[in-house]
Amino acid sequence: MFVPTTGGRYFSMFLMTAGSYSPYNLCVSWLSSTLPRPKAKRATSLALVNLMGAGVAHFYTSYMFPDSQKPRYYAGGGVMSGACLVCAMTALGIKWHLKKQNAELEKAELEEGRVAGEAIAGQERGDSPGGVVSFRYVH
Repeated sequence: MFVPTTGGRYFSMFLMTAGSYSPYNLCVSWLSSTLPRPKAKRATSLALVNLMGAGVAHFYTSYMFPDSQKPRYYAGGGVMSGACLVCAMTALGIKWHLKKQNAELEKAELEEGRVAGEAIAGQERGDSPGGVVSFRYVH
């Protein structure tokens, strides 16, 4: 929007694509790995993420770039930049939440000697080889 040269605009289009698709793919992959069951919950959440990430954009994009704003298209560029920012903030929020969940699982396992609400079978305090390690989120 703000670069006057064609080359600069072309380069910024590549940056915009990287800025929107990378966080979106992170959100989808984290969501699919953190909600294994029930299948209906996983399917619904993936459908909502796809709707918000890809489907909604098709409804408003044709109206965000009116001919009256040629050649800069400030409204459309601003909305697209804002959408990229929201997507990136969502990815950071998911990462923060998964780190928090992992810390709670680690605390429950180390301090209280339990995995998912149950006592660790065959493990005394400080005896890690016989214990079962609980699930951890990948982030």
